[in-house]
Amino acid sequence: MTLESVLRSINEIDDELIIYVPQAGHLSLASNVELLSLASVENVDPNLRYLLEVQLAKDVIETWSEWRNGTVPTVEEMFAAISYYAEWDSYIPVES
Repeated sequence: MTLESVLRSINEIDDELIIYVPQAGHLSLASNVELLSLASVENVDPNLRYLLEVQLAKDVIETWSEWRNGTVPTVEEMFAAISYYAEWDSYIPVES
């Protein structure tokens, strides 16, 4: 499963899951992801790193939309918002 496929179906994914991506390489829409439950993160593969909880990813996307007058984000805009939040622990600002 890729990050793109997760973002395209994010509203159907259980809020309790956590998104993990490969430790190595550059994060992209083509990055492989693992959706793990909280119980399974104790034994997470060391080649994976935490990205965001699904519930938080949904919030980041919703905030992106609200800050842009209800615009529905493209998958690329979702990716930009998610990756920005994952790096900076902050919502992506609205461009002037």
